[in-house]
Amino acid sequence: MLAALGLVLIVAGILLVAGLTREPHRAPLKGIYFGLLTGLFIASYTVNDGWAVKVLAISPFIVDFTGNCLRIVILTPIAWRDRTAAMRELREYAGPAAVVSVLGPLGYILVLFAMRIAPISHIAPARELATLAGAYMGSRLLSERTTPERVIGAVCIVVGVVSLSFAR
Repeated sequence: MLAALGLVLIVAGILLVAGLTREPHRAPLKGIYFGLLTGLFIASYTVNDGWAVKVLAISPFIVDFTGNCLRIVILTPIAWRDRTAAMRELREYAGPAAVVSVLGPLGYILVLFAMRIAPISHIAPARELATLAGAYMGSRLLSERTTPERVIGAVCIVVGVVSLSFAR
């Protein structure tokens, strides 16, 4: 019961933070479609990653390293086709790219280590706290409005994650 309540609160919180309950007409259907598709892929790789580090006992470092190698193989030919633009972006965004290239894998590896010791049903929803960070950054860095619905949504997400952590 507590787990179901937690899931409902997280979903409701995400809808509130995204503004889909107040102004659904402003959310392009294509964006919602890609958001749902992204969620499906995230759920799939979360379960797969949990299986890899928990059942197969593969090191989180090996999981991350293998993923990076695969990305290099797939993305290098795409970048090579427009080398000029790739080099321009590299020069222009070297600093932010360096930060993302450290923090992204670090966060992912920490999640993989957490999956080794805690149930995936607790770890996966806790990752939704990133929604709160995104909403905060959107309001601060991008000057997006902070509405009461977004604040309520943030509270729903936190209470939902806490509910899941206490569920059996």
